[in-house]
Amino acid sequence: MLWGSGWGGVTYWRRGLEVSFQKAVEGRRVNHWRKQMADHASLGRSLLRRIHVDDAAWPKEDWRVREMFNTKLELAIMLVKGLTILECKTPLLPEGGAVKYRYGREETEEEQSAVETDVAGI
Repeated sequence: MLWGSGWGGVTYWRRGLEVSFQKAVEGRRVNHWRKQMADHASLGRSLLRRIHVDDAAWPKEDWRVREMFNTKLELAIMLVKGLTILECKTPLLPEGGAVKYRYGREETEEEQSAVETDVAGI
């Protein structure tokens, strides 16, 4: 199960999400984009649960236990950072893709209707 993305490492996700969202707006696929973000967050939560529930045998050597613990901790931190960005940033992006910062105007009702029609066909 992979949790990679085209946005780069988790530290780049805030900006990467904005760029990805803008492309979705331009392609009139905002609802599809939001579903992808929700699915990605769901997968991240699933991975985080798998780290928490550990039925693997722990090694006997102290140094290996520390290494395993540190690896799990680093992975959990990365997942929590990514989930925080997805769950906080995604809802803040304009509903329906109405953005002012790119074109200097909001979408018209006709344009929004076209987006909904396009997404319905996906």
